[in-house]
Amino acid sequence: MSKPIVAHISTTYLKPSETFIYSFVNNHKNYEPFVICEEWINKEMFPTENVWQMPKLNIFERIENLASKQLFIRNTASERKYLVGLSKAKPDIVLAHFGQIGVYATPLREKLNIPLVTYFYGIDLDYNKLAVELGESGSNKLHIPLLSRKNYWQDGYKRLWEKGDAFLTFSAKSRAYLIAVLGAPEEKVYSIPGGINLSHFKFKQRNLPENGEIKFVTVNRLVEKKGVEYAIKAMPQILKKYPKATYDIMGKGPLLESLQALVDKLGVGDRVKLLGFTPDEVLVKKLDEAHMFLNPSVVAKDGDIEGWVNVTLMESIASGLPCIATYESGSETVIPGYTGYICAERDENDLAENVLTLLCDSKKYERMSKNCRELAERNFDAKKQTGKLEFLFDELVDKGRNLKNRNSNL
Repeated sequence: MSKPIVAHISTTYLKPSETFIYSFVNNHKNYEPFVICEEWINKEMFPTENVWQMPKLNIFERIENLASKQLFIRNTASERKYLVGLSKAKPDIVLAHFGQIGVYATPLREKLNIPLVTYFYGIDLDYNKLAVELGESGSNKLHIPLLSRKNYWQDGYKRLWEKGDAFLTFSAKSRAYLIAVLGAPEEKVYSIPGGINLSHFKFKQRNLPENGEIKFVTVNRLVEKKGVEYAIKAMPQILKKYPKATYDIMGKGPLLESLQALVDKLGVGDRVKLLGFTPDEVLVKKLDEAHMFLNPSVVAKDGDIEGWVNVTLMESIASGLPCIATYESGSETVIPGYTGYICAERDENDLAENVLTLLCDSKKYERMSKNCRELAERNFDAKKQTGKLEFLFDELVDKGRNLKNRNSNL
């Protein structure tokens, strides 16, 4: 008997920053994945068998999309193209990656009469962020004042809440936000964190060095919401107790220069290094040698939030690396006293205090290292997490079939 088919809709398949999508696509067991996209990139990095790439739109179709977006919150020209790809896939269910994709997939759900599931990851949890990145009226390239509407994304999400069948987030925190702030119907919202391939991240028992050469690491994009400045500000306090400690920060972003200026101002340049973009082999080596992962994310001044579990944090936990994080980034991975500690946002003093607490008991630290792997195996195994997703698919597909059967008997 052939497996049911799930159509994964991802506008660009696949950006290196969106490995969580590949994790689902690559770990299906009971469903056959079929990817629908507008642009297919990094094919060697993310080998995928069944991918349909939408043909390029001509100028008239682009104009049609622009007008239909602002009039009806739809991409009518793209809808016709997508239906061609979906007719090839013949899916039993559709999974839209990111809320904005779910908005534009609702007409497809109505035409195909199959369940639509939408995953929310971060940018799509903030109307203001969507407006900045994608345009206040659905387009950041061209704006037609007479056609544009107010509350574009709010109206789009309102339709999605009504027409969509399920809405997923990576964390309980994001689920609560989706319901309380964005108005998603509680009975349709589920928290199913993504997973990682645990075979790629071998467990290493961590032990604190007797010589005090503690190695801290952070792997993050250098933007405000990552809160890296507070980890840097905590280092002078930590270095008073552990003068041989080092802190390597891997990642690039618009705050690189200002963070380097902060390092210089604090006089910790010999201990704190901003490494910028780091090749995978170097990153893996740094994580393997590290004793603690720092992830002090914050809610940015413009409202930008983490939204979901940091993948590198999951990978670090899986390798046995204890972590200090804020609730903003560590609510699903950092269990206080078990896999690390939670510190207050924008509070370098509390961060430093939690770091020193974790380092003061070597036996407890070693137990935490083991606990990290146990938590990863229980909650972050890609195969298990995809299995949870497929269980939800089964419920929605069965519900849809039963409804169709009842309607056909009327």
